[in-house]
Amino acid sequence: MRAAVSRVLILTFTEVVNDPRVMRHVAALRNHYDVVTCGQGPAPQGVVQHIELPPADHLPRTSAGVINLALRRTRKAYTHVPAAAAARRALASTRFDLAIANDINAVSVAYELAAGRPVMADLHEYAPRQFEGDWRWRLMIQPFNVGLCREYLPKVAAVSTVGDGIAEQYRRDFGVRCVTITNAGEFRAPRPRPVGPLIRAVHTGAAQPNRELELMIRASADVPGMTLDIFLVAGARNRSYLRSLRDLAAATGNVRVLDPVAMVDVPATLDDYDLGVFVLPPNSFNALHTLPNKFFDFVQSGLGVVVGPSPEMAVLVERHKLGLVLPDFTEAGLREALASLDPAAVAAWKSAACQAADVLSAQPQAESLRKCVADLLAP
Repeated sequence: MRAAVSRVLILTFTEVVNDPRVMRHVAALRNHYDVVTCGQGPAPQGVVQHIELPPADHLPRTSAGVINLALRRTRKAYTHVPAAAAARRALASTRFDLAIANDINAVSVAYELAAGRPVMADLHEYAPRQFEGDWRWRLMIQPFNVGLCREYLPKVAAVSTVGDGIAEQYRRDFGVRCVTITNAGEFRAPRPRPVGPLIRAVHTGAAQPNRELELMIRASADVPGMTLDIFLVAGARNRSYLRSLRDLAAATGNVRVLDPVAMVDVPATLDDYDLGVFVLPPNSFNALHTLPNKFFDFVQSGLGVVVGPSPEMAVLVERHKLGLVLPDFTEAGLREALASLDPAAVAAWKSAACQAADVLSAQPQAESLRKCVADLLAP
């Protein structure tokens, strides 16, 4: 007879199979626990149950909800969040022993449904400053996020986030200890292509104006001995920005803005390049402390990296000799660095990435997650 296995609920308001961090949670836990997922879209492989949520807003949209937002009544405002209401209905009769709530907007409903069972809050950003560059967000949503953090983070059994700088800020502001679980991808045993006389650089990500992607295009424009391909996803609100980036790249002789590739195809796509480039000006707290999926994707494909002096990335680049950390976030600084690239140096960085791929893979992070879960479920 099969021994009883704990049921772990993973709750997200995103589309599960297209959320890399949530999928890594599934992969880390499905061979050890009965994993139940609740989120948008189809079921991921390896779960015992999937509860599909309809697409719904993560913020209050009713008149009453907006009024409560404006009056900073966090609990009352949260009752008007459509995604939370849908999750509450869908999970009303679902049995689980522990819940992992992805992002602060899912923590409240997970805590309510858990009814005393342990809840782990996994925070993908520093929620109180997520879109702080937008004054409307600061006016209406920032107090809501602060209220959710203040109300629920001290109550949950564990908190995790993506980097040490963000973890420290949660500790300072809300008095909670966060476990750092990075966005590292699966280990691939990279076999990188030899570096030729033409160095091929790459960037992947989202076409969002606050990322100031034009900086990388202008810095790379017509630099001898290198090309830059940028694979970008754009939501409906950012299509005009994507068009402007395409136009800017088209005026160069060596930069292309290309259509995105599916998440599963990213590793094979990156294998054709030599260097990953990511310079994100620190226009917000989360931008300063960025440590994104793409950084680890570069490493798993055995690429060298060039990054701005973002502290989370810089410490790993310097520790593992993966590439170059710029002295600043300026276009001139990046252009000077790219113009000085040497194939032999890039080859050495690629070799270092191959050596670091194991330690910078998802496996150590999965072990940290499993330890958290096991500790919370221990009698």
